[in-house]
Amino acid sequence: MNSNQNTAPSFDWQSSPNVIRFKMMKDENTAYRAGLRLGIGSDKETFDAPNVGDQKDEKISNMNIDLAGGIQMYRGKGRLRGYYGGEAGIGLGSMKTTNTYNGNAALGEILEEKQGGTFNFSLRGFIGAEYFFAPKMSVSGEFGWGLMLETQGASDTKTADGNGGSTSAKGGKSSSFSFDTDNASGAFVLNLYF
Repeated sequence: MNSNQNTAPSFDWQSSPNVIRFKMMKDENTAYRAGLRLGIGSDKETFDAPNVGDQKDEKISNMNIDLAGGIQMYRGKGRLRGYYGGEAGIGLGSMKTTNTYNGNAALGEILEEKQGGTFNFSLRGFIGAEYFFAPKMSVSGEFGWGLMLETQGASDTKTADGNGGSTSAKGGKSSSFSFDTDNASGAFVLNLYF
């Protein structure tokens, strides 16, 4: 079940990290697939700041949203059934760090750092097989192939000028495009139907 000797199998994410997957049967040979991640987080750390210029706290906020949808078609009869289909997905993400100081921050200290917003889009086909070893329980394996577009906007960093003000610096943007297999080692999944 895994590459480590004497290690028990464990649940893990099927493909995209932290995306919960659902499947709803429309009829005996057709199923709708969906994926969902709604992630919003905020962390704050407070420091002892007895001297002017010492850092008082750091706040980090982030957001991750992923949505996916598709259709799966079955072939064959009995416990072992082949399947194929297609799905599309979209994702958005952002992160911001804010630092506050006791009085004016020293020259060059980071006041605020915004990671460039991320966006991704995928369109993929898949093929696999599913084996029903018990009522409403099965294992399946699949391979996917399709296109992926990812972009990240420019970051923005504000640093202290030492006199109570700040200067701002922008980072570069990035993007990538691929048309390839998306899980070259395959995905092995335990399916539970309710």
